[in-house]
Amino acid sequence: MKHHFFKIVFFILCALTLISCTENQQASASGTTSRQEASGTASASTVDTAQVSDVSANPFGENGYYYYCAKYNSVYHVQLKDNKVQYTGYSIRNNIATFGSLWSDEFDSFYYEIKNNKVVSIIYQDTKMVVTDIKSDSEILRFLKDAATEKIRKICGNYRDEKHKQNILLSESDGKFLLHIEKDDGSIIEDVFATLEDNGARGNLYYLAFNYSEISLINLKEEEQQEMYYESEFSFPLPYEKVSYFFTPSKITSSSTLVEKNKDSNFYSAENLADNTWKSWCEGTDGDGIGEKLTFDFEKPINLDSVCFRNGYGDLRFYFTNNRVKTISLYINGNYRKDYTLKDMWNWQEIRIDAKEVSQVELVIKDVYPGTKYKDTCISEIYFYRETVNDYDVPVFTFDDMTTECLEKFPYPIYKYRRGLPDSLFYTNDGIPLLLYLSNPTSNWDIYIFYDLDFYVYNPSSKTWKKDNDNPIFAEIKTKSDIAKQEKKPQMLQISDNSDSWFYLSESGEFVFDGFKFTEYVEEPVVYANER
Repeated sequence: MKHHFFKIVFFILCALTLISCTENQQASASGTTSRQEASGTASASTVDTAQVSDVSANPFGENGYYYYCAKYNSVYHVQLKDNKVQYTGYSIRNNIATFGSLWSDEFDSFYYEIKNNKVVSIIYQDTKMVVTDIKSDSEILRFLKDAATEKIRKICGNYRDEKHKQNILLSESDGKFLLHIEKDDGSIIEDVFATLEDNGARGNLYYLAFNYSEISLINLKEEEQQEMYYESEFSFPLPYEKVSYFFTPSKITSSSTLVEKNKDSNFYSAENLADNTWKSWCEGTDGDGIGEKLTFDFEKPINLDSVCFRNGYGDLRFYFTNNRVKTISLYINGNYRKDYTLKDMWNWQEIRIDAKEVSQVELVIKDVYPGTKYKDTCISEIYFYRETVNDYDVPVFTFDDMTTECLEKFPYPIYKYRRGLPDSLFYTNDGIPLLLYLSNPTSNWDIYIFYDLDFYVYNPSSKTWKKDNDNPIFAEIKTKSDIAKQEKKPQMLQISDNSDSWFYLSESGEFVFDGFKFTEYVEEPVVYANER
């Protein structure tokens, strides 16, 4: 279903998008989302879940314990209340320890580490909360400030910033953190971080921002000038105890595997489905691979939330030339679950499973999106995870050399939104990268709002991009875009959740890309049973 309702609420979205973005980022930064809320913003209401059933004695003590999450620099008061595990989250806001969230969770032994009938750590998203010596709410602010100071103290030292051709020294003196930057041209910049703020430390020229597993060095002047395209000047690594969202199968097998001349027999192996790279599994039958099966075995039973896919061949030059999976049958522990339809897109997509005690998952191909040149059906990656994850929690994926190269060669800043790739990057059937460049966007959230649109084509031989607004590939889009530009109407670029990327103009244009050109989308009329 295409999102026609955006045409009605477009101007409302223009006003609210930045507000929504800020609120969601604050919620994520403070670590206030529960497992049930992992894909949304923090909530101040109690989530009603199943009662604790497998805890013989109270492992949280009479009044509960306080736990610290280093990744989010937040404290959580956790206790049993009404026979459920209740969490109350706190973080620093305006120099006070502010209550940020309240939720309840069922007791799942996977998430809780108990020693001597005391919960000493709790898995939270992709990290852990660890028990502290805090005895009351009045001690939280002191603890968080000390913890924030310690986070900065851990990264003090000398660093080489090759990108900006400079050496960075961060040190501590008299309770203040000193920044000394010496550039290769001999110039020197110094700053002092004397003020600890909600999510970092502020100097006159720079800001040290806590950003999950790293601390970012923000150039305040450049951030203000570059707005959405700004990238931190440098990132100091800040390791934290990481707990994977993903279950790794102990064994992956396939009913067939493609073998090609002059390539290793394992080049298209099913093992490629769990390597976090563009390398892919390809079935090895003579036809489209209908009925071919993938089997994933787990060492011990797991509680499976979802299965995630990167559909099609992972080298994006050959995405359209090979088959992609359209319909797949899923079996849990040998029992048929249901058929699922996958989207014809290379970006990350998921299907919700919510199954308990899973020892084996089987996937059987039922239908495909046909390739333009080959009948080989391919899948790049399949993941199994325990709970809903956000974009920034997805494992780092290694894209093919062409994709990496063309993004590095683009002459202007581009915002990479969805799991490392710009939404406006496309590949032709011949394997040529295209980019729709929004030269002056006003938002960097789910919807891009802009006035100017240019079209670029990459030349792999010269390794250069060329602005090619008159290329017939873009003809239908350009006509509508030019009209909007002349009338000074804002436009939107949004990516469909259902098929290939599509482009939406505010005055009624929707376009899909099939590897050859962008064409205006015409929705097929719905035919009801009594009309047939």
